[in-house]
Amino acid sequence: MQTEQAFRFGEFQLLKQRRLLLENDRAVRLGSRALDLLTALLEHAGDIVSKEALMAYAWPTAVVEETSLRFHLSSLRKALGDGQQGRRFIANVSGRGYCFVAPVQRLQQASDTDAPTKNSAHNLPVRLTRIIGRSDLIQRMAHLLSERRFVTIAGPGGMGKSTLAMAVCEDVLPHYPDGVWFVDLSPLSDGALAVGALATALGISVDESDPMRRVGEFLKEKRLLIFLDNCEHLIDAAAALAENLLASGRQVHVLTTSREPLSACGEWLQRLPPLEVPARSNPSDPSVSSVPVTAAQALASSAVQLFVERATASQDSFELTDQDAPGVVDICRQLDGMPLAIELAAAHINAFGVSGLLAQMERRLPLGGQVRRAGPRRHQTLRALLDWSFDLLSTPDQRLLGRLAVFTGPFTMDAAMAVCADPQRRGPEILLGMESLASKSLVLVLPRAGEMHYRLLDTTRSYAMERLEAMGEQGTLRERQAHYLCEVMAQAERDWTVLGRAEWIATYSPFVDDVRAVLDWTFTTPEGALAAVRLTSLFFTMANALSFQSELQQRLEWAMERYSALGVQEPALEFRLCALTSLSLTLASGPNARADALLTRARALADQMAAPQQQVEAIHQLFSAAVYAGNSALARIHADALSERATRCTDVAVALAADRAQAHVSLLMGELAAARRLMERVMRYPMLQMPAGPPYPMSQSVSMRMLLARVLWLEGLAEQALDVAQQAQQLSASENTFSQGLVMSWAICPVALWTGDLQQARAAIERLKQDALRYDFALQGSYADEYERVLGHRSGAPVETSVAGDRAQGRGRVSVSGPLADFMATLGEAFLSDVAVARMESGQAPWCAPEVLRSLGERARAAGRDDEAVSFFERSLGMARQQGALAWELRAASSMARLFRDQGRPAQGKDLLRTVFERFTEGFETADLMAAARLLGELDPAARPHS
Repeated sequence: MQTEQAFRFGEFQLLKQRRLLLENDRAVRLGSRALDLLTALLEHAGDIVSKEALMAYAWPTAVVEETSLRFHLSSLRKALGDGQQGRRFIANVSGRGYCFVAPVQRLQQASDTDAPTKNSAHNLPVRLTRIIGRSDLIQRMAHLLSERRFVTIAGPGGMGKSTLAMAVCEDVLPHYPDGVWFVDLSPLSDGALAVGALATALGISVDESDPMRRVGEFLKEKRLLIFLDNCEHLIDAAAALAENLLASGRQVHVLTTSREPLSACGEWLQRLPPLEVPARSNPSDPSVSSVPVTAAQALASSAVQLFVERATASQDSFELTDQDAPGVVDICRQLDGMPLAIELAAAHINAFGVSGLLAQMERRLPLGGQVRRAGPRRHQTLRALLDWSFDLLSTPDQRLLGRLAVFTGPFTMDAAMAVCADPQRRGPEILLGMESLASKSLVLVLPRAGEMHYRLLDTTRSYAMERLEAMGEQGTLRERQAHYLCEVMAQAERDWTVLGRAEWIATYSPFVDDVRAVLDWTFTTPEGALAAVRLTSLFFTMANALSFQSELQQRLEWAMERYSALGVQEPALEFRLCALTSLSLTLASGPNARADALLTRARALADQMAAPQQQVEAIHQLFSAAVYAGNSALARIHADALSERATRCTDVAVALAADRAQAHVSLLMGELAAARRLMERVMRYPMLQMPAGPPYPMSQSVSMRMLLARVLWLEGLAEQALDVAQQAQQLSASENTFSQGLVMSWAICPVALWTGDLQQARAAIERLKQDALRYDFALQGSYADEYERVLGHRSGAPVETSVAGDRAQGRGRVSVSGPLADFMATLGEAFLSDVAVARMESGQAPWCAPEVLRSLGERARAAGRDDEAVSFFERSLGMARQQGALAWELRAASSMARLFRDQGRPAQGKDLLRTVFERFTEGFETADLMAAARLLGELDPAARPHS
């Protein structure tokens, strides 16, 4: 068994190889940078480690400022409880660096990293601080959730409801195999958006007309916990959502936080008490000072522990002395044990000291005897403390705090500079202001890979928004934010082919809430409205990457309407809107008149602008539309047009688009050798995107393997086809749900059904059905329905009626036509439709024409029309040989051999079938080859073929 290095200190243990910090055998969630810093300090425990060495260890490939180091060390100290109850782990040695001063035991212990583990999925953010004084309550809450299913944590703002709920979620995570899902309702201004926010957290798309229906179907058989945070401003919507969630499945549990009960059916209320504060000597008279307490006695209360931790983070040399202990107790008492208020007050310890801080607060905060009811008094206390903290800020910092309220979620320093800085004073003022606000606990610093992110706590953001509204600047800031986000989303498009998907998501997904906030803002100036329209067009890549297809379609339609209403003339922007709206509609629902009309307009705009790049993009989308419609002849025309463009320019991206289109159309036309040659060439291209558009939802690496799998099977290379199809599936997992769905629809399912691998087919069909439901993909849902009919038939069930016409629309599906009709025609005579026959006769689907002809021959044979059957079989054989489609040739030869056998000519049938059979080099365990081997045995028992 392998061993790994571990460090034990106090109640903690760091497992270096697994990058896991444990406190009393329970995992402590810690940011990656903070974990790196802890490792570096532990490896040199007792020695001073310079700031430069720490930064080099945690940021080996980046240059960072010392403030980043201080922020991450602060979060590390909070996680360790450094400074609480006599704990001392990390010391700052002025001018030299940092030292880990606690005793450290180095261990070598068995590693179970190879042991299989099952972790529940979740989207819980990393908690940056320790929970103080709530451990018993966390355990009670976890037990309560298991029994009651629906629990609300209620209490005033600043009491720590979200922090407690997050800790409870982490504690119960192993009990929910389908995950724990966090939904922050604070950015929402309309209760109607709550279900959509939940769907986003779950990773599903919903129907705008009835979003809860789709969510309910998704949750029906799942055991999971939904955590709805900050419900108070959407109380009715949150209550309705919670009730619907409970009704959606017996194993769905709900945890909510709110300043008041939701008063919903099934709700179990947990009031959150303040942190514990030492009792007064005369509880009936709040003006009487407390009895003298020592530092040790004061630290027995959780409120004082929190104060000391935060004060130590603000002033490294702070230690609670017996002399200061009574003052700290009085501060915590005046703040009613409210965690946020205590943190805000302690952040000023370096400016005032304990006695000065107490004097400031006694002048500014309401005294305990002024208000009797605890709830309103605590609200008053927090408001007064925020007012006090705000008044202590410099004028630039006050202005900055108000402006930061426009950010609904995490934001970067660049974002703050672009949106909040006055154009003539950008830079140093914002840098200094952010550091000042962070040091006062008014801005939360979040450790993220690459660069620092920041966030306002919900209570602070609400207060800052009031200040911003009083300043009257929100419209101006939203317009700046729209322009800034346009730059960010444009860079995201450029980075799509540069960064790995995980890095791309980590880099750009934090901007999603701000994009939505800007797009939901009502701009009063044409410039602002136009910026929002442009931002919508740039949202395409993000929406596809995160599977927000339904939302994307709605926003693109809004942008089209808004663009028309503005009356501006920006052909490039209109082209992009038309092209993307058409593509979005086609990807979700297949070919349709609205998508065709938009694409025609896009082509006209490209020609009007005489813009070569836009013309290439328009032609490529016309090609894609023809493919989805199943019009191979038209697809060939557009592919040839792309090839002609490629010969007249030096842009490699145009050549890639042309070769990619020609590879696809060659397959559709049954030109297998040319298709294979082109596909292999396209896979050697570098990763590129279209010259004038966003990244296509499927990369050439995935699309060519998806198509190559079909070519290989048609050529008689079934084992290679299965392998390449699985490669496409694996690669598509790093792209998006559309890419994954198309690979399953056009490669995994058909190849599995052709080869007779029903287990793989069943798994892929089930995944297709789930994704069609989750993301509202009508087209992929239709493929899943039709392939499921084939599975049922092969299991002995009668052939079910196809989901077509009005019935398809009623189920959120599209009718069976075009490519889907072609695929179904290759999966057995029972699934040959009039649509597929008509397409074969009109030359729209040459690739599957040999199989359609063979199925028509089988029908003629069953009806006793042998001469007609022979004609169909001969045409099938001839076309299959012309295409090089050995798989179709084997099927046609098998049908002809069976006919000859029934006519008393077994030798003629045997010679025909054996000639084809012996050309195969692999795949002898697949359905068609095993059937052919059995047939040869029947025709000549003495000469069975080897396999």
